[in-house]
Amino acid sequence: MDRHQCINTEKWNNLWKSMNGNEYPHEQLVKYVNITAHFPAMRALDIGFGSGVNMKFLYEKGFLVHGIEVSKSAIDKVTEKTRKWSMTFDLIAYESPFLPFSDCIFGFICSVEAIYYNIELESVIDEIYRILVPGGKIYITFRTPNHDVIKYHARFVGETLMEWNEDMPEKEMAGIRFRCFKNKKDLYPLFSKFSNVRVDTLWTDLLGRRFESLIVTGEKNT
Repeated sequence: MDRHQCINTEKWNNLWKSMNGNEYPHEQLVKYVNITAHFPAMRALDIGFGSGVNMKFLYEKGFLVHGIEVSKSAIDKVTEKTRKWSMTFDLIAYESPFLPFSDCIFGFICSVEAIYYNIELESVIDEIYRILVPGGKIYITFRTPNHDVIKYHARFVGETLMEWNEDMPEKEMAGIRFRCFKNKKDLYPLFSKFSNVRVDTLWTDLLGRRFESLIVTGEKNT
């Protein structure tokens, strides 16, 4: 594993010892799942599931839910939540970039503000394609350099590689590296194997702060 990927994993494990994460599922993910007419298999994977609320939503929509996460602390927290929710998820500790699943088993794979912490992102996307069933769908989000937190608290250390600065509001995040793309057109080549790919911009201004993300949707060729 890349040295910086190991640093990311260690820092995220420490962060999730004190973080609680979101309490509600990602709004646009909810909309996407609700308007999508058909999934070829009702088995879903959430990559970097964090607080687990997106998996809870998918379970309630009828999916058999799997989650993968680099942080053992997050896995422990969500395991405890599943008991309270009376739900069963298959939770696996992740060592990027390879996904420990057989070919062609998932009908839906999502990753909300998480996948870009995989430095070998291209290999992860290839793995996603491999484990999707034909017609399986993806929903993946990326923050942009225009997102205020990135704009003021991160710096480029490579063409598409950034690092959180020491002045991050969450001090423990300093030094974590992640992939970041300046334009939506830069994401299309990463998903060239997929069909019906869209990269949509989502932004809001709230209390004088700008939150801007790119949402990638598409499906595996049938």
